[in-house]
Amino acid sequence: MNKLLTLLILISTFACTTSSNERKSSILLPSAAGKTGEMVLVMDSAQWEGPLGKSVRKVFNADIIELPRREKLFSVIHIDPRKLNSTLKGVSNLVFVTSFDKKTKGAKIVQRYFTQESVDKINANPKMFLFTAQDEFAKGQEVMYLFGRDEAELNENLLNNMDKIRNHFNQVEENRLKETLFKAGATGIEQTLLKEHQCFIDVPRSYQIADNVPGFIWLRKMESHVDKNVFIHYQPYTSEEQLKLDNIEALRESITKQYLFADPADADSYLTFQFEAPILKREINFFNRFGLELKGLWKSNDDRMGGPFLSYVFVDEKQNRLYFIEGFVYSPGKSQREYMREMRVILSTFKADYELNSKEK
Repeated sequence: MNKLLTLLILISTFACTTSSNERKSSILLPSAAGKTGEMVLVMDSAQWEGPLGKSVRKVFNADIIELPRREKLFSVIHIDPRKLNSTLKGVSNLVFVTSFDKKTKGAKIVQRYFTQESVDKINANPKMFLFTAQDEFAKGQEVMYLFGRDEAELNENLLNNMDKIRNHFNQVEENRLKETLFKAGATGIEQTLLKEHQCFIDVPRSYQIADNVPGFIWLRKMESHVDKNVFIHYQPYTSEEQLKLDNIEALRESITKQYLFADPADADSYLTFQFEAPILKREINFFNRFGLELKGLWKSNDDRMGGPFLSYVFVDEKQNRLYFIEGFVYSPGKSQREYMREMRVILSTFKADYELNSKEK
């Protein structure tokens, strides 16, 4: 059978797995609850403590190495299926995990969410291990089912598809964050970007312009517990040599040394790399432009301050510009995972002026 048709059949059968008492019209459903980046995993306790649980934790609970302190990709809460109640079912991110070779009480409870028809489809296709659904028990909810004919098969599929699973929930969280960040509408800074720099990003409320000169603009939001920063730099694109890592590192050093002070009262203070920490880099397609992504740690040149940064470097051939855009935060002693998610979301809204339609402008 055609793989797409098989998937559609599986989706249709999954849609019938929840009882009519539990599944309601989305209009009647309560809003999903839970902190950003929080995952509730519903899984038999014996499997959670065994090899399968170890793999599940490897998927969701890996360390983020580019942050100053040890933080996990997601905040994972394990729930034994026998303790799953209506409140816990209403969380923002809910994951059910089971393998059909297990017949413990907890495993059987999870398996009740699958119709016999869907089980037959799974038994016929060992590569089928994942299904997602929205608004199952609450509005704004993302539910993922991870399953396998047996534990070994599910374990293998999990380990071979870790990035796929992580990227899915990261995208879900970023989509939610976009709705929250930009709900209040334009700030006016967007028009400054368009008129003076011929580019655009969505700017959340309370961000201020810290510096604005030809070829560079620095946006900043200072709160009691966190200092959030975004800057855009551009210069003429002249050669592919500009995209070599050594040249990009030198470019960032020149930008931060010239524009980004660590202490307004100290004219000699500026930001630099924490070269003792790894600078993670990868080639990306930045909205149909070749580019590089850099992640790592920054510090002030006097070592008094530091934190994480996320940078994108790319070429806009139509504008004949090399762009260097970055988000960085300063929040000593605090969790910074979600602050950096905010930086990624803001930077991902970048567009050149010619890419905006008249309504957007």
